[in-house]
Amino acid sequence: MKILILDIIDFSHRVYAQKNIETVLSHRVGKPFQFVSNRLHEEDLKEKNIHEADKIIISGSTRSAYEDFSWKPQLSKAIDLVIQSNKPTFAICFGAQYLAHHLGGKVILNPNGAEFGSVKINLTYHGQIHPFLEGFHQEKHVHASHSDRIENLPSEAKLLAFNENSHIQAFQFRNIFASQFHPDLPSQNLHNLLEMRKERYREKGIYTNDQGLLDLKNNLQKGEESHIILERFLDS
Repeated sequence: MKILILDIIDFSHRVYAQKNIETVLSHRVGKPFQFVSNRLHEEDLKEKNIHEADKIIISGSTRSAYEDFSWKPQLSKAIDLVIQSNKPTFAICFGAQYLAHHLGGKVILNPNGAEFGSVKINLTYHGQIHPFLEGFHQEKHVHASHSDRIENLPSEAKLLAFNENSHIQAFQFRNIFASQFHPDLPSQNLHNLLEMRKERYREKGIYTNDQGLLDLKNNLQKGEESHIILERFLDS
C-alpha cells in the first residue's frame, strides 16, 4: 500500500512526519507500507503523486492556519486536490486546522491555553460509531500538542470528538478524517519537546510546579493508546 504524506513541518530540527509515523508503526510485521513524502514548503504537490497513492496523510506543523506564510497557496491547492481525489485521507493537528480554515471554518489561538501531553476525549454520536474511534469515549488517552483550536467547522463536516480544552477534537469531511490530537507521535518526541519547552509550558499553565511536571512526563506514554487510530486508518 502506498501512502502519500504531505509533510508540512517546516522548521529546521530535522523532524519529519514520515520518521514519526514509521516509529509509531515499528512494531508492525508483515504489513509493510510504502511511504512517499511531499514536503509542501519545498515543492508543489504533483497530481501524479495523488493518483499513485492509496491513502494520504496531512501532517501537523508549527504554523497557524490564520497566519501568512510563503507556501500557503501551495497548501490550499493541495487541500483542493486531496478533496477532489476522494482518496482516504487523515489530516492531523495543523492539517485538521488548516482543512477547517480553508473550507470556511474558523481557527483561533485557544483561549483555554495550550494543550499538551496525554489527554482524554469525548465522542459525539457520530464519533462513537466511527470505526477509527471505537473505544475512545472517556476511556483512553490521545497525544496533544497545540496552542490553536478549531472554533467552528465548515458546512458538511461532522463533529466526532471534543473535550474541555478544545471543543472540536476530531471531525469528518467527505473523504478526510481529521484530528486535533496526534496519533502519529511517539512519546519520546513529546518528552523531547517538553524538555525543550518546559519553561514556556510552565508560563502557559500546562503545569505549575515540579510535581506537575513529573506527572506530565509520567503520563505521556498513555497517549500511545491513540496510535491504534492511525493503524485503523491505514488498515481500513
